[in-house]
Amino acid sequence: MNRLRNLRLDLNLSQHELANISGVSRATIQLIERGYRQPSQNELLAFAESLGVKENEILGEHNGMEVRHDKSV
Repeated sequence: MNRLRNLRLDLNLSQHELANISGVSRATIQLIERGYRQPSQNELLAFAESLGVKENEILGEHNGMEVRHDKSV
């Protein structure tokens, strides 16, 4: 989930720091960022609160629509 990684890096947070703030393990964050698993609803809420964003922003959605960052479309 590159959006989580990008939001984390925008705040200059390491995975370890996000883990400490959110209460989600670094190993879990790593798996989510690499796309090996999806965050649970509780994890998504913890990330949103920790990063100061809405849950749908982590999922790459805006007002129920997916946000595309690909300029080739």
